[in-house]
Amino acid sequence: MPVITALAIIAMTQTGGESPKQQPTGLPAKKIAAPKPKTAEQLVESAIYSRLSLQADIWFKEGDYPKIIEMLKIQNGFDPADYEAATNLGWLLESIEKPEEAAEVYERYAVSNPNDPDSALPRAQQHFLKRRWKEAIAAGEKFLTPKSHPNLYRIVANSYERLKDYKKSRAIWERYLKLHPNDASAKARLATVTKKESEK
Repeated sequence: MPVITALAIIAMTQTGGESPKQQPTGLPAKKIAAPKPKTAEQLVESAIYSRLSLQADIWFKEGDYPKIIEMLKIQNGFDPADYEAATNLGWLLESIEKPEEAAEVYERYAVSNPNDPDSALPRAQQHFLKRRWKEAIAAGEKFLTPKSHPNLYRIVANSYERLKDYKKSRAIWERYLKLHPNDASAKARLATVTKKESEK
């Protein structure tokens, strides 16, 4: 990939080439915790991502979204586990009225990263913002775990409420509050849903 190669060369020239600090003489080696040096590959990768972010900011300020999208597609293909690249790409695709492409990006991320507790969040959020309550529930509920992002719980609970399924909404809020007992807004939503359920 010539773009990645070019970016790697640019990035390597920006790393500064500092050598690791030398250990003072006369002290036993085990008493000095020297930082583990990064591998050359890690240094290059870090520099590439820094340079890509900088370039994306420049293009964003210039309004050149097609270039950012193409760059994010390369970045997303290069590292399918990069949450930020996937969600930024999806967001930009949605902002230029390409929701189907965004949905494919979100779905690919979720499938490629099943161990990421936030993998379902972008897809569920996309459905929720489009008022597709059933789809938001389908995209999010089966992925709810104790490590899931709080917004995934909120999306599922609020989607059930919009569908007037107050019992299921209440169950999600109760499940969430067991994990986050000090969330005042969640307590308020639970009280609202419980009241609606009793009035139904």
